[in-house]
Amino acid sequence: MAEKLEAKPDRMATMEEYRAIVDDHPVKFDEKQVHFERDEGGDHKDGMCCAVCFHFYAGKFHNVCEIFRPTDGNPTIQPIDYCHFVTLDGESFPLLEE
Repeated sequence: MAEKLEAKPDRMATMEEYRAIVDDHPVKFDEKQVHFERDEGGDHKDGMCCAVCFHFYAGKFHNVCEIFRPTDGNPTIQPIDYCHFVTLDGESFPLLEE
């Protein structure tokens, strides 16, 4: 893991600092570890889908999850997809507790 970089507002970042950030991809779970499902039928599991999840980030070009990375060749997570770690607050996990 890359060393934490100090903010240095008086100068531009170096290429070495840039590469350290870009190369430091966090390890994420895969589909099986979080029971990820692409919800093509719109079943939303009682509203518990990625769109409402604490870990979901909607981006301009694709959506991502902070704990999970798809390995099926489609990097985008749709708002209607879900996994068993869906959480509104990072504390309760309704699908995990079923």
